[in-house]
Amino acid sequence: DGSDFAACVLFRKDASAAELNGGDGRWDAVHVFEVRTANTRTQYKLTSTVMFALSPGEAGSTHVAGSLTRQSEREETAPDDTAHVIAMGKQLEDMELKMREAIVHVYIGKTREVLNNIRTFEGASVVNERKAIQADLAAELARRS
Repeated sequence: DGSDFAACVLFRKDASAAELNGGDGRWDAVHVFEVRTANTRTQYKLTSTVMFALSPGEAGSTHVAGSLTRQSEREETAPDDTAHVIAMGKQLEDMELKMREAIVHVYIGKTREVLNNIRTFEGASVVNERKAIQADLAAELARRS
């Protein structure tokens, strides 16, 4: 009926050496919306890709880079253009937050864990014992929350 449309939002953030204590970084995000309307309901399908790179700038530091793609769908009532912008903005903010958390946990956290394991002089049994204690503490804190 001519009311369906698509939209694209692009973000780029270059972090300076001052912001990263001598390192540099980049965050590129591409968000593509597919919007389909039927009667009073509107379906928003969002496909997002984030590409990032981080170089601490210290001697012996590790360069971390990668990309992540995710999709989400929502259905809402959107009677006019303003409602479309609000619904799409909320969905985009939620997606960026989830992707940032995933990148911090998966890429940066795992890289830190691997490097710490490589640099440790302790045996694997000591490292595994610490991980088990950490898991037990996390489970107990989650249970109490």
